[in-house]
Amino acid sequence: MSNLNGADLPADHLGAARGIAAEGGPIAVNSLPPGAPGSAAHDLALDALGSGFSNAFLICGIAAALAAVLTAVGMFGVRPHRSPAQSPAEPSITEQGGAPEPAAK
Repeated sequence: MSNLNGADLPADHLGAARGIAAEGGPIAVNSLPPGAPGSAAHDLALDALGSGFSNAFLICGIAAALAAVLTAVGMFGVRPHRSPAQSPAEPSITEQGGAPEPAAK
């Protein structure tokens, strides 16, 4: 709430708003009831909170987009594993009967 210095607030409200903002930040100034010392800074506190929330949503959106891109890139390389000796058209031994056949003696 550095904008308090340039705000056109009465002296008694400015001192109270500075003290409250130093202890509790813009949320504390925003929650002051009308008529209380420092309540004249309500509009400044509301602007500060709105700016902070906008920045937070922007950062979260960028992080979500980055996570989606990383997931897509990671899944791009995932393919079913086949042994080089087995062709895709030839079924494996376990697929035919469910269990491998015993070796002939």
